[in-house]
Amino acid sequence: MKLILLSGGSGRRLWPLSNDVRSKQFLKVLPLPGGGTESMIQRVIRQIMESGIAPSDIIIATSASQRELIESQVATDVHTVIEPMRRDTFPAIALSAAYLRSEMNCPDDEIVAVLPCDQFVDMSYFGIIRKMAEIAESGAADIVLMGIEPKNPSSAFGYMLPENGNGRTVRVKEFVEKPDSERAMSIIRQGGLWNGGVFAFSLGYMMDKLGELGHGTDYMLILENYGQLPKISFDYEVVEKADRICAVPYYGEWSDLGSWDSLVKKTGRVSGHTVMSDCNGTSVINEQNIPVVCCGVDNVIVASSYDGILVTSASKTSNLKSIVENLVQCPMYEEYSWGEARRISYAEGDGGLDSLTRHLIIKDGCATGGHCHAKRSEIYTVIKGKGFVALDGKVMEVKTGDSITIPALCRHAIKAEGGLELIEVQFGHGLDEKDIQQADFVWE
Repeated sequence: MKLILLSGGSGRRLWPLSNDVRSKQFLKVLPLPGGGTESMIQRVIRQIMESGIAPSDIIIATSASQRELIESQVATDVHTVIEPMRRDTFPAIALSAAYLRSEMNCPDDEIVAVLPCDQFVDMSYFGIIRKMAEIAESGAADIVLMGIEPKNPSSAFGYMLPENGNGRTVRVKEFVEKPDSERAMSIIRQGGLWNGGVFAFSLGYMMDKLGELGHGTDYMLILENYGQLPKISFDYEVVEKADRICAVPYYGEWSDLGSWDSLVKKTGRVSGHTVMSDCNGTSVINEQNIPVVCCGVDNVIVASSYDGILVTSASKTSNLKSIVENLVQCPMYEEYSWGEARRISYAEGDGGLDSLTRHLIIKDGCATGGHCHAKRSEIYTVIKGKGFVALDGKVMEVKTGDSITIPALCRHAIKAEGGLELIEVQFGHGLDEKDIQQADFVWE
């Protein structure tokens, strides 16, 4: 069995931690067994591996903007399929299935399971996925779904109505997309289940479907013509048109952690440099290296990150997205495969010469990719550790206290030895993030 993990989207429901670059699945806020924290995507992949599935059997479908985050947080032997643009779940699954056929040489009888990477579940969830795979392998259904036991008549989820009530396996009679609470309650009384966005099918079934729809089955061909694929969900384009569908109910723990009130139930009450006094029902997540002090406030959620500070009543978090959606700002913190960068300041200078200052942390043994800039120069000052800087192919050693000036069009890369911290100051006209040209460099 191969697993396709869907890692898409961006959003501000968990602002200020989430933004257009760092989606909720990358937030390292969930407690790790034995101490520390992990992100949602790290938790799901850890659980997959604990269930006995190898990382090399996992394919993550994602966008180019999330590639660095995935490379930073996920095991290197996990496969990654990069979507040229965001186009919904059907194109993402189609591209990933074609990758299995063309690049991994998987046979038609290979069973494929598709699941989101940002759901909080217990280990029985992966037992249900194996059950779904067994049903798909037996040929009893073309597509097997996971039905989540509804916890309440929520209008935030889609529902599936079974033909023959609840049981170990049910035939799906009807799909209902986000009904109002009254209709949802009626569906639940009839044994309805939430549609968890988890599917299992044979690779051959998906290849046949792509052929029927005129998209072809070659990975490179689909990749080149990705923009021509319909921007539609897998449910609408494939599942709801299938003749033989069944679902396996899942009664374990499940949450999409899509709001602050649901997230803090899993993170604990306090994280980071935080002091609480005489507070009841208040939760704090603090990503900054500054103290947050809460005194005498009840049922409040506080989130502090480099992008901003949120203070909200626990009962009012559903309004957050509409409140912050018009905020225009560059992410102040970014995570890369080589480390992390935090924006310190941006200033518009005289004559249009702007400056941007960042704090860079490069992990031991890691290196930035070789690149150059056409419209800006940079000055690096090493504030901790040592490493190497490559300038137009010439490599020099650097250590604490050293400064390096990198003029425009100079090809450069940086490598850490034992960890490296720098202050980077950029000077240029506009400092456009697109002003970067890749320039391959191989460290000896």
